[in-house]
Amino acid sequence: GPAHPEYATSVNNLGVAFFKMKRFDEAATRFEEAWSIRRKVFGDKHPQTIACMNWLQTASVGLKDPSNAEINKHVSDQRI
Repeated sequence: GPAHPEYATSVNNLGVAFFKMKRFDEAATRFEEAWSIRRKVFGDKHPQTIACMNWLQTASVGLKDPSNAEINKHVSDQRI
């Protein structure tokens, strides 16, 4: 179902496909969904959760909207 880690992986992979097609808005939507699932399932410090955060931050830059403070804070916190 939608809360399963494998579903999150599929959604994340779809985000990567959209990102490679430069469809950043659709990519960001998928990355945000995958990130939300992985945060609930694995927690903030899990490598898969961090990977989603990084993809979401990268898509935000592609959208020229790096203002997502929550994502930026989580990425910064995980790199410390």
